[in-house]
Amino acid sequence: MEVHLTKSIPNFPHHLASPVFGIKKPGTRWSIGTGPFKIVEIQKEKSLFSISCKRNRYYHGGMPPLQRLIFAFEIGSPSDFLTNNRDAAASIRRMKDIEYFRDIPNFRVIPVPDEIIYFLALNPLSGSLSDVEFRRKIVSSLSREIVAKMITEAESYPANHLVARKAGENFEAIISRDNYSRSSHPLTVAYCKEDPVSRQIAERLATKLSEMEIPHRAPVEFSAKYFSQSRQNGNYDILVDYYVPSYGNDAYNLLQICYRGYVLEKEISDQLYNLLPDPNKAHAMRIEQEVIERAILYPVVMTKNYVVFPSALRDLKIFGAEEIEFYRAWKPL
Repeated sequence: MEVHLTKSIPNFPHHLASPVFGIKKPGTRWSIGTGPFKIVEIQKEKSLFSISCKRNRYYHGGMPPLQRLIFAFEIGSPSDFLTNNRDAAASIRRMKDIEYFRDIPNFRVIPVPDEIIYFLALNPLSGSLSDVEFRRKIVSSLSREIVAKMITEAESYPANHLVARKAGENFEAIISRDNYSRSSHPLTVAYCKEDPVSRQIAERLATKLSEMEIPHRAPVEFSAKYFSQSRQNGNYDILVDYYVPSYGNDAYNLLQICYRGYVLEKEISDQLYNLLPDPNKAHAMRIEQEVIERAILYPVVMTKNYVVFPSALRDLKIFGAEEIEFYRAWKPL
């Protein structure tokens, strides 16, 4: 692959090293890398999960002596996991579980530093959603404070932004007007079935659409694969999606969100294209504010997860079966 620049960018190699510039192999979900081994197969059979790799003959450090590597992981029951000293920690997500452990004297629940931002993605090319005032009417109907309080699947807070930032840098709330075009077809609100927080947000939004007498279908759950395909193909009305900011640079976080495949207006796409060579925070925040104010990507809540160490859980002596009350919350990091 060759990259031709139209002007001098001294820090371009630094940008290329970012995952934002990662190249995916066609037909797969794996990125093309330059490491000594490459993934050729992923298998999951009952309690065994394995990843098979073969050597990269063109590795810049020389062809590896080993021809093949296989990483195998055993997926046991929750009780097996919690009594396994080799695992570092277990994650807690549901609010019910977080409150349960907080009530135990001298029991330490450790917050995970990463926030998860949940937001709505509205397709500006889908029927009546092409009217920005109609989109604003929809998103402004959701009270972030109320949604945050009603979510039971995680500890939630109102979110006024898409990328992580310091307190005090939130945008003003959207004010909608009534001079919008009425929907000519029932709207579809979709969410990924593997995420219960998204489901609760979708259900709340459907309730508000009913109150405003906007035609809509019942919230639809998509498989993770179909949800990703719908996002990339622009085949959606409204998606309830989420994102974990992974960079210290807000511009990189914004680029990573917007280049997932959401339908964007041309003006915003052009601004993102110009942000690539010079990803500064001020420019990124202007684009983010426009994306939110035009109700294309609209943040709703952010959630926080917690972890506990298995050694502490074993001391509680509360597990006597393979299925426990908060089964869904226990997943290895």
